[in-house]
Amino acid sequence: MVVHQAPEERCGERRDPAERREAPEDGDARAVRGALLAERGLLDEAEADLKDAVRLAPDRPEAHAALAVLHERRRRPAEAEAEHRRAVSLAPREGRYLNNLGYALLVHGKPREAVPILLEAARQDPLSRRVRNNLGFALALTADYPRAAREFELGGTRAEAKNNLGFAYEQAGNAAQARVHYEDAVRLDPELTAARENLARLAAAPPAAVPPAAERPPPPPASEPRAPAASKPSSTYQVEVLENR
Repeated sequence: MVVHQAPEERCGERRDPAERREAPEDGDARAVRGALLAERGLLDEAEADLKDAVRLAPDRPEAHAALAVLHERRRRPAEAEAEHRRAVSLAPREGRYLNNLGYALLVHGKPREAVPILLEAARQDPLSRRVRNNLGFALALTADYPRAAREFELGGTRAEAKNNLGFAYEQAGNAAQARVHYEDAVRLDPELTAARENLARLAAAPPAAVPPAAERPPPPPASEPRAPAASKPSSTYQVEVLENR
């Protein structure tokens, strides 16, 4: 009896790569490529790859985090927040994804929602200066200045903490307290440029006239965020999409 085999079942015959079914590993590759494209400013191509990545590998938090940051860059806060939450749901003990979500809530004007998220991020990653600074700003925006001061001190040098707290007071409209903290920052570290610039600007113009140069949550980034140097505190996203992770 002769048994006929379907073409794809013939022994020793290679299938056309185009006929291969996509797998989660393809999602990982798309996530890596999407992050690289975003870094080069090719946002349409990056978005296509990252959407493919979360479709092919929906359980990979890195892909959701990278797509969230892309949504931020394209000024889509609701979509960004949803992807940040998906990343957290997939990796609830990863401080970086909690930090991403808390930071997003912070820059979207939701500091009270950001505080518990960032507290958990700090619990999971207590040595992260980035998390501590983000938490400090969230606490300051809810007028909890004593706790904000503590977090700023855990997130940088004493001078940087004073400068950040000065900025927080300035944003709240308390120029007198802002000046005190900027002066303390300059006294502690005369080379701290941000504090010197803030103090000079505060003396020369109303607080709202010129944006302060502080370590503060900026608007959604204009370029793909990278981890800052360990010696410099920063409020930023932590997105890592790496091969062979």
